[in-house]
Amino acid sequence: MQATALSRTALSRGIARPAAGVELAALTLFAIVLPLLLRHPQAVVGTAVNGALALAAWRSRSWLGTLPLVLLPAVAAVGGGALFGTPVSAGLVLLVPGIWAGNALFVALLRRMESRPLGLAMAATLKTAVIGLWIAGLVVGGLLPVAFLLVVAPMQLLTAAMGGLLALPVCHVLGRRGHQA
Repeated sequence: MQATALSRTALSRGIARPAAGVELAALTLFAIVLPLLLRHPQAVVGTAVNGALALAAWRSRSWLGTLPLVLLPAVAAVGGGALFGTPVSAGLVLLVPGIWAGNALFVALLRRMESRPLGLAMAATLKTAVIGLWIAGLVVGGLLPVAFLLVVAPMQLLTAAMGGLLALPVCHVLGRRGHQA
C-alpha cells in the first residue's frame, strides 16, 4: 500500500513518468550534441539550446530532471569549441560556472512565472545579467579580456530571448506540463 502511495506522489511530481523522462533526455541530448556537431553560428546553436531549456522549464514537472540540460550543454560548447570557435582554454573553462548559474536562473524563472512572455523577458534579461556579472568578475580579476564581456553578454540575451520565443508555439502545441494538452 505504501509503495502505491509513493508511486502516486512520484507521478504527480513528474519524477517517475517515462514519457517525461524521455522528453527531457531527448532535449538534453539535442542540447549537448548540437554544439559538438554544428559549433557555429553561435546565434543558431545558442538559440536552439535556450529553446530546449525553455521547453524543459515549461513542460517538465521535475526540477531535478532539468539539471542535466542546465549543466551539460555548456560543457559540450566549451569542450567542442563552439564558444568563439577556439580549442578548450582555461579562460573558456572559467565561463562554465557562470553559464550554469545563468541557465539555472533562466529555467527557474520560466518555471515560476505565470505569464510566459513576461517570464521570458525577465528570465532572458536576468540570465544575461548573471553571466555578464560572472564574466565581469573574471575580467576584473585579469582572467579574461574585456572582449569576452562585450561579445558574450549581448549574444546571451539574443539567444535566450530567441530560444524562448521559438519554444513558445512548440510548448503551446505540446501543452504546459507533463504532456497535458
